[in-house]
Amino acid sequence: MLREHTKGLLPKLFDNPQLESTEWMGYRPSFPDSLPVIDLHPMYSRLSFAFGHQHLGITQAAISAELLLDKIEQRPSLIPLDALRLDRF
Repeated sequence: MLREHTKGLLPKLFDNPQLESTEWMGYRPSFPDSLPVIDLHPMYSRLSFAFGHQHLGITQAAISAELLLDKIEQRPSLIPLDALRLDRF
């Protein structure tokens, strides 16, 4: 479904034979509390994480990006991010 929507929005993208793609379906990373990880690596500050959204990754991508940017730029976020820390388990 996403491929067809993308063809409608970006038709020239599919004209390039060098940009071949394959369809993939598989397990999605998730955690027992059903919350994603949105955090920075504790030792490597340039490495950030935003994963574990289960089946909602596309719908939660925009807010996850905003929250991660707040964390990177050390700004207060719209919601508390402690529950989304990488080391919460």
